[in-house]
Amino acid sequence: MNIQLPFTSKLNPHLEAVYAEHSQWMSQYTHGFKGQASLYQRQRLPHLLARVYPHACAERFRLILDWGSWLFLQDQWFRSLTSQPEFVASLTNDLLHIFNGATPRYAHEPLIAMFADWSQRMASVTSHQWRERFGQTLSTYLHDWVYDVYCITYQPSINKQLTIELHQRIGAATSTLDFVDFAQAELLPPSVKYDATFQHLGEITNNVVCWMHDIASVERDLTAVEPQNIAVLVKEREHCTWSRAIERIEQMCYTEVATFERIVAERPHYAEFELDVNDYIENLRAWMQGTIDWLRIDLTSVSQQANVLLAA
Repeated sequence: MNIQLPFTSKLNPHLEAVYAEHSQWMSQYTHGFKGQASLYQRQRLPHLLARVYPHACAERFRLILDWGSWLFLQDQWFRSLTSQPEFVASLTNDLLHIFNGATPRYAHEPLIAMFADWSQRMASVTSHQWRERFGQTLSTYLHDWVYDVYCITYQPSINKQLTIELHQRIGAATSTLDFVDFAQAELLPPSVKYDATFQHLGEITNNVVCWMHDIASVERDLTAVEPQNIAVLVKEREHCTWSRAIERIEQMCYTEVATFERIVAERPHYAEFELDVNDYIENLRAWMQGTIDWLRIDLTSVSQQANVLLAA
């Protein structure tokens, strides 16, 4: 990973104190998912979340860790159900109803019970506006999973562009960016949060995070029947080597970061919300810098793979 970003590396100071509680909570629901839970620990995903949410208070950081662990396990679970699209669709409906306060239909499923507990705790510390917005994000995320599973089952080969875009939408970054606002105790009003400027900054952040993950995982992804990695698309479009494709993606990241900084420099002033706006922007920067720090420092094996470029 050769990317150098112009941002400062940070780590949430509550990681060590909160991690023990988080691990104990997670262990209550991971029977049947021991291998996946072990992978979650080996990949040091709590460190990733500590890097991308460096300013969250202990209470909110704990909820972010719990969400991150559930999201990781849900991803692994749904991948194991690719031959059962109807069941995935039914699980998706249950999860969305649970988030809106309904009793779980599949309460016997550990990850459903895990989500229900987390959702109940979230309801006590979030506003109706935040839950409504996140509910929409969650719905999009889960229904994209349903579509992905249906495609794998009934139409294994679909347009590569669509495949990669879908892969990016069901990546953790898309849904987890909503927690930037949550980590700040929802200090930004909707009029600011939904401003086109912040929507664009969020899209850029998601692009950079997803593309850096693709660079780091290119060798692993190429072992799949249908690789969902942007490097595949770039290589085909530009008729180049894998090395050149990865360089091109790095350039794309730099272009997005430059656009991010230009938008920040040209953005309007938000009066009494200016300090909160600055904090929000810093947290988006932390998402990009924290991701690359995690790939380089915490996920050593992955970053080593990324530096061994494939032959043409």
